[in-house]
Amino acid sequence: MSKRLSEWSPSDVTLHLLKLNGMTDDHIEQSIKYLKAQKELDNIDDIEGYDSWNAFFIMFCIKAHDEQNS
Repeated sequence: MSKRLSEWSPSDVTLHLLKLNGMTDDHIEQSIKYLKAQKELDNIDDIEGYDSWNAFFIMFCIKAHDEQNS
């Protein structure tokens, strides 16, 4: 499992879980692009409360989706 964001891509399980929660492929793709463009994010160990990029990404997508639809 990659600790660096630049080397990470979401797992199939992560993608499946997001789709089960109503995320579209476009929303997921845009979220990946946005997240990877954040230069201050580099290593998952620097983000308190998360031990994997997949866990962080799931929460990131859900929050972004909720904000977009509110």
